[in-house]
Amino acid sequence: MNIDVARERLTQLFQFFKAVEERRTPKIVDVNQHRWFLWLDSLPSHGKLNLIKPTPENGEWLVIKKPPVAPCPTYPETLTEWIDKGWDDPSFELAPKVRQRTIQRGNDYVVIEFDSSPERIRIYDEWNLNRALWRSVELPARSAGKVWDRLFSLHHDLKRDGEALELMLGDGLVSYKGQLEPTFHPLVLRKVELFFDPNNLEFKLIDTESKPELHSAIFKAAEFGGLPLKDWQVNLESANLHPLDDEMLDHWLKGIAGTISDGEFIKGIPQEKSPHFCVGRSPVLFLRTRPTGKEDFITKILEDIPKAENFPVSLLSIIGLFSPDYSQPGGSTDDAYANEHEDILLTKKANAEQVDILRKLSKRDSVLVQGPPGTGKTHTIANLIGNFLAEGKSVLVTSHTTKALRVLRDQVAVPLQSL
Repeated sequence: MNIDVARERLTQLFQFFKAVEERRTPKIVDVNQHRWFLWLDSLPSHGKLNLIKPTPENGEWLVIKKPPVAPCPTYPETLTEWIDKGWDDPSFELAPKVRQRTIQRGNDYVVIEFDSSPERIRIYDEWNLNRALWRSVELPARSAGKVWDRLFSLHHDLKRDGEALELMLGDGLVSYKGQLEPTFHPLVLRKVELFFDPNNLEFKLIDTESKPELHSAIFKAAEFGGLPLKDWQVNLESANLHPLDDEMLDHWLKGIAGTISDGEFIKGIPQEKSPHFCVGRSPVLFLRTRPTGKEDFITKILEDIPKAENFPVSLLSIIGLFSPDYSQPGGSTDDAYANEHEDILLTKKANAEQVDILRKLSKRDSVLVQGPPGTGKTHTIANLIGNFLAEGKSVLVTSHTTKALRVLRDQVAVPLQSL
């Protein structure tokens, strides 16, 4: 085998895999395209909502309890026919009133103006004073309640689709018209978790133990070629920068902007589709599709290929540099009684194909089993686990989703503590 030919072919193969993965899971560079987002600068000021700088002890940075709703003071009975719809809506500075009414007096119809009665005006003004006090408290409470409602909806989505979604906090808002597509997205990200206490109707947003992340997709255009993205990621992690940091993150972002031609750092929100690269400050909470990690894994493989001196037989067979012997000892694979082989220990019913997989695994490092849903892949894995355990081996089962592990657990004939 020619090692240089193997490196070349494997590089081409994994570059293809990477291109497929990039096309399958495109990176979002406009925060408005995420399915859910909340700008923290827009949060209302209210005693039930506290946004604080997180501490290393607990990582807690936002707490919100559901604010109580107080009813609007009822208008006096003398105003019953003069108060219009929306009087109990705090968004109206003054209670809506009927300017004039038409009433019947005998055989005639008379138009009466609201302002025609000084006593009516006085009663309305006095009631509006009480309503104004209620409004000053209720307006921010209802604004905080809308935030609480949005978090409640978010909590439901995470419970339902948490395996595919994750909650992120970001800042270092980059705005740039760009050569490929407009960018309007935070550069510094951190994974966070949403906790709900149903007894107190309280939500908490808390940092996870994950490291800060550089949203490198912002720099995928050719005009950003040569930027030290890996060094920036290392600096982020070593300084453990947080999207809610003030001076430390400002200093770091200024350095990023200074590295880029015509780059600029501003303290506020940059205008969208900025003609030049602009980094601003505006923290945002958003929901994104959970990365599979495949692209990073493929990138690491591509980095290792030029340094490797040998490769697995399974890979060499894919690129045509090795032809494994697929012939199996003993019997035909058309055996109708696959469970009756003395050399194969199985805990569930099996067919000839499953026996064939086990025999291949006894001679090779890996076997790829694939097929459409409902063709018995989970049953096959369960049978393989039973065989390995019967031989005294340890088995590690991994999956992208916990749902797949639960389905497998129901198929396995022995208890699995880690599933």
